[in-house]
Amino acid sequence: MIWKCLVSLGFLGHAYTSTLPTVTTDVVIIGGGSAGIYTAIQLQRQGKSVFVVEKEDVLGGHTNTFHVPGTNTTFDYGVVSFANISVVNEYFADLGVALRLFDVGVGGTTEYAKLNGGDAAATTTVPSSVSWSNATNVGLALQGYLAQSTKYAPFLTNGFDLPDPVPEELLLPWGAFARKHSIEAFDYTVFSLAQGAGNMLAQPALYVLKYFALYDVQMLAGIKPGFLTTAAHNNHALYDAALARLQAGANGSAVALSSNVTRITRSASSVSVSVSTPGGASTVHAKELVIAIPPTLPNLMSLGLDLTPTERALSAQFNNSYYWDMVIAGTGIPDNLFISAVDFAAPDAIPAQPGLYGVGSGVDGLALGYFGSAHYMSDAQVKAATVAALGRLARANGWGNGTFAPVFVAFHSHAPFLLTVDVEAVRTGFYRRLNALQGVKRTWWTGAAWQTQDSSLIWNFTEAVVLPRLLESLR
Repeated sequence: MIWKCLVSLGFLGHAYTSTLPTVTTDVVIIGGGSAGIYTAIQLQRQGKSVFVVEKEDVLGGHTNTFHVPGTNTTFDYGVVSFANISVVNEYFADLGVALRLFDVGVGGTTEYAKLNGGDAAATTTVPSSVSWSNATNVGLALQGYLAQSTKYAPFLTNGFDLPDPVPEELLLPWGAFARKHSIEAFDYTVFSLAQGAGNMLAQPALYVLKYFALYDVQMLAGIKPGFLTTAAHNNHALYDAALARLQAGANGSAVALSSNVTRITRSASSVSVSVSTPGGASTVHAKELVIAIPPTLPNLMSLGLDLTPTERALSAQFNNSYYWDMVIAGTGIPDNLFISAVDFAAPDAIPAQPGLYGVGSGVDGLALGYFGSAHYMSDAQVKAATVAALGRLARANGWGNGTFAPVFVAFHSHAPFLLTVDVEAVRTGFYRRLNALQGVKRTWWTGAAWQTQDSSLIWNFTEAVVLPRLLESLR
């Protein structure tokens, strides 16, 4: 969500060498993103040893912070804010990272343009035919969304704890659900803030309510306190602090960056994980396993996981959207101006994907860009589409003085992004069977597929649902 990793590898306090020891630990965690690192820190606080394996060279997953060259300036362009809830405040306080209130919005001025084809002239004028052009419409729709989110909160707050039968209206396409409850005037707000949902109007209502969650709408309605971000505009500082804590080796904990799991073998009493690191191969023996990466079948097979038939069948059913964030120089867009993608001729003015959600509002000539797609695109295709959109924007608005030359100075794919299954699978108990995987073969699961694409809510789910049972199993 728009508002909404250990360098030189250390091992039990020693540097990796070409010949690595066999490791014994309480818990081995696959994935050093939001879910995996929260789990690791909380287990370590409980006196348990952990071993985290992360394929990237940094922790933090979707948390991207840009350091402006030659300055001390940083800004966030991946995860930019967190819910103002106890689990968030306690986590940051424990790691010594200061927080402040987040100013919702991108800052400066927002204008609208048809970024993904056609005339890209920017405007602040919204046609009267567009429902969200009327503040009264939006206010009423926000209250209607709040009512529906509150109604379904018991099933959606921590995981997918769905009743049987699943309410049929949760399986409606979001566009139909919004019309049924007369809340379509709020759709563009949801589209703008809950980015990466693919073709949002076609997504089952279940996933939109889960992604743009109760706290989000309560905050907009003034019921809950505002969102939080780091005081230094550096959300990645949380993961730097977590890395230092884990690398300190307390309780024999360790992290392996730029490393890949090649095989996982599970028994009734233990787990064995083969890991390929920059220093060589190692075997980790653990009492319990936590998988904190998207549980798609390709991902799980890449781990060499000894899949059960049920795990294989469930993981094969996931679909996903695609999402990219980027920092671009040379766009010609004035600083402190953000261009939000729109199509005034489309339902709820929501532009078709693939395409940009918006671009601009950077510093020192740097612009932020956010791109989504419901289907696979290569990074090269996304960059080409972005450059084409920026060209239309520059020409239509007379920006750049003929020197339009965009350069991607940071670029990240966050695929697979929002994980969903088809409505018939939901109807016939997919999530009941998925939830039943917790603890089977000493394996525990957390992350966005179990909650949604929101770090705060993932931490809350992990704290409330996963950790109590995992800690009990370790006794």
